[in-house]
Amino acid sequence: MIEVVHNVKAEIKIKFSNGSEYNVPVSNGKDSLDNYCRQLNIDEQLYQRSSSNIIGSVCGNTLSIELTSKNKLLVPNYNSSTYFGYMDDTATIDVTLYVVEQGKQEKVFMGTYFVTSWEGGTSSSQDGEVSITAVDLFSKIKNMALKDVHVQRNLSFSTYLTTLVGVINNRLTNNMHIKLDDNSVEIYRNSSYDWQMEINNFDLDSIEKLFNNIANDSISYIWIDRDMYLRTDHLLDDT
Repeated sequence: MIEVVHNVKAEIKIKFSNGSEYNVPVSNGKDSLDNYCRQLNIDEQLYQRSSSNIIGSVCGNTLSIELTSKNKLLVPNYNSSTYFGYMDDTATIDVTLYVVEQGKQEKVFMGTYFVTSWEGGTSSSQDGEVSITAVDLFSKIKNMALKDVHVQRNLSFSTYLTTLVGVINNRLTNNMHIKLDDNSVEIYRNSSYDWQMEINNFDLDSIEKLFNNIANDSISYIWIDRDMYLRTDHLLDDT
């Protein structure tokens, strides 16, 4: 594990809905590249309850990219571009960081982001400049309503979360599916507590509100990780 980092390389892969992909190099503009990323930012946002209690909060990430496209390949309104008509909210972006230090390299996948806006420059001085904003999976789906998902008596939190993921995935395209594994939603696996849900009094207006409610009532953190797995961390776990 590299403890002190002095050199980080970023890999940006844009995936278009027609199946094509484009790798955008990161550059300071001093070379002869036709298309490159000038700036990349990933911001973490915390969606909090009105009480501002860290328990019962879920978070999402926002990606912003500033590009230069000298040949206009990545300018959205340039109709001669190979990707014309696909530079929109159907595209996704994978970001990977390579940490290089003392001859060692570690790969850190920063996640898949779903484009929310793709805009070209609006003046002659901004010709070839492109701004892209994208969000992670949770931010993409957080406003989805789940009013048809109900709880039966003595249902475990883990079973309910698994049911929720099934319902959510049925409404999403394959590239947006939330993943599960054996350990991802076992809130009480290693706990001396064995609570179960008796009734469903959760706010089902949105996934964000529902996940916040479940996290708060089960004293857990709930999030979707960079590989799009649903994860839980139960604060009363004995381990």
